[in-house]
Amino acid sequence: MQLSRSEPSIQLYKNFIDGAGHAKRPELAREVYEMMRRNGIQPDVQADFLMLQSYLKSEKVSDALNFFSDICQRREVSTKLYNTLIAGLCRIGKADVAWEYMSQMKEKGLVPNAECYELLMQLLCLQGEYDAAFDAIADLKNVRCPITAFIGNVLLLHSLKSPRLYMAWARSSKEYEHISEISELGKLLRAFTGGIITESNAASGEAREESVPDLQQIADHSANMSEIMMSRKKRTLLEAMEIGKKCRQASVDLLEERKKKNEAGQTLKEK
Repeated sequence: MQLSRSEPSIQLYKNFIDGAGHAKRPELAREVYEMMRRNGIQPDVQADFLMLQSYLKSEKVSDALNFFSDICQRREVSTKLYNTLIAGLCRIGKADVAWEYMSQMKEKGLVPNAECYELLMQLLCLQGEYDAAFDAIADLKNVRCPITAFIGNVLLLHSLKSPRLYMAWARSSKEYEHISEISELGKLLRAFTGGIITESNAASGEAREESVPDLQQIADHSANMSEIMMSRKKRTLLEAMEIGKKCRQASVDLLEERKKKNEAGQTLKEK
């Protein structure tokens, strides 16, 4: 083995760990990881990241969690490692465990990235856990992150599959009425679902079908959601562009008006 013939650098060890991870050989990756430590080379954050990914790619959940716990005892865990663990858990269908580590992460003052929320939302919707999906959206807004286009598209897809998603929004709307984005999402979901919720059928878990959704209404709500999903910086830029556009149009209109007045004046002089 190349590693045992010389004194390799830490980068070479990490290359072997990465390769073993892609080959779904986590036991080989761990052997190289431990060899690195025995040779007096302390694994850095990237080595921990690659080893954790190796377990997650092979769906070795217990090994991944034990390894993560070991890292926590050795050093302060970075945001990147938490995000890697949470995203990996979501990809292999462990929504409850992912949610638990997201809570732990926030307790330490760290903020999960957008990908974690996107994957968790997608998984919860696939599992039919629509109430939990809206809890995740509210949590996303609590950490001051925008609702991404990916999340919006996942919700729209599932609203076309089942009215249960809209019903879940109806149940959560009172609790999260202070979050404008969730309110706007509800309007769009209602337009796509084409159903309404009454007190009686909400309690029994049934939805009554309405007429075919209004396409103009869908377009209007979609436009509103597009703005909501923008970051504050992009929204400010868009508003500035709109103001600039209006100012340019006003200047063009003024020039046209002056031109018409001049032409009218010349016509009167000729007469």
